[in-house]
Amino acid sequence: MGHVLCCWELGAGYGHLYRLLPIISELLRIGHHVSLVSKDAERARLVFDTLDIEIISAPDITSPPKSFSLSQNYSQNLLRNGYWHLPSLHQRLVDWLALFAVCQPDFILAEHAPTALLAAKLTKLSRGVIGTGFTVP
Repeated sequence: MGHVLCCWELGAGYGHLYRLLPIISELLRIGHHVSLVSKDAERARLVFDTLDIEIISAPDITSPPKSFSLSQNYSQNLLRNGYWHLPSLHQRLVDWLALFAVCQPDFILAEHAPTALLAAKLTKLSRGVIGTGFTVP
């Protein structure tokens, strides 16, 4: 079977991870190799402690601090998460591309991971998205 790389890049808390849990469990059950790139690797280890998956820390967000009002839509959320700063966004994209080169996935499953999706599109990797109406516009 194939290698599925699940990616979580933006957001906080356990909700993103628990949304992936039944999907990853089923992918493993049917024989896929699954890895998880997680914004919060420590939380991911707690959630997936009984599953045989590799957990990798997601590329860091390194944009300079800048104040934005509370996000009311997806584009504002991206701005609040550093997408206004081209050098940081470029580096984040380069980091995702390097991660894909090392992991050699067959499929990317993104859960609030817009830069991972962009990198997958650039490399022509098969990809899918899960999430809420806010994280999947």
